[in-house]
Amino acid sequence: MTEELIEHIITQTNLYAGQKINHNLNVSYDEMSTVLGIMLLFGYHQVPNKRMYWQQEPDCNVKLVSDAIRRSRFE
Repeated sequence: MTEELIEHIITQTNLYAGQKINHNLNVSYDEMSTVLGIMLLFGYHQVPNKRMYWQQEPDCNVKLVSDAIRRSRFE
């Protein structure tokens, strides 16, 4: 993805949040890059429930995800 595309996604995400949920998310470039990377990882390492990426059990923990962003922020 190009920087311009990511910047466009950020602009639209922040605009949508302001219009639909009346909240300013202030998504940064680094944060959006992290989210997009995690979404790509979801396609390679699948678990039954998305929240399991943040659980601490050894059979489903993906430390890379839980270290990168809080679950509540990702959602």
